[in-house]
Amino acid sequence: MSSILRGGICRSSAVFSQMAKAGFVHCPSENEPDVACCFYCLRELEGWEPEDNPWSEHAKRSPNCAFLHMKKTFDKLTAIEYFQLEQERLRIYIRKMGHRKIAFFRDEVETTSKNLRALI
Repeated sequence: MSSILRGGICRSSAVFSQMAKAGFVHCPSENEPDVACCFYCLRELEGWEPEDNPWSEHAKRSPNCAFLHMKKTFDKLTAIEYFQLEQERLRIYIRKMGHRKIAFFRDEVETTSKNLRALI
């Protein structure tokens, strides 16, 4: 994706538009400035090439993403359909954040254990 986004600046608005339509938003970090993330399933993708198709890349890496399988556009969803999609999106987000916190906690426990063993 470095050919598409560099330092948060879009090089091709047509490619950027296609990525957005496929559900991707630019979500850079200090270590990975060119990452795009699906707003729904939170699948992160990097290393985009200009010829990559955002829809097929999304489907290949996250085939169960409900955003990919929507039969209607957002403006045609009923309130109940929108609520159900949003509920699932939040469930995915909470699960991902929970896994991150658990991984962080495990790393902290390991570091603390090593430090304590060094004191003995």
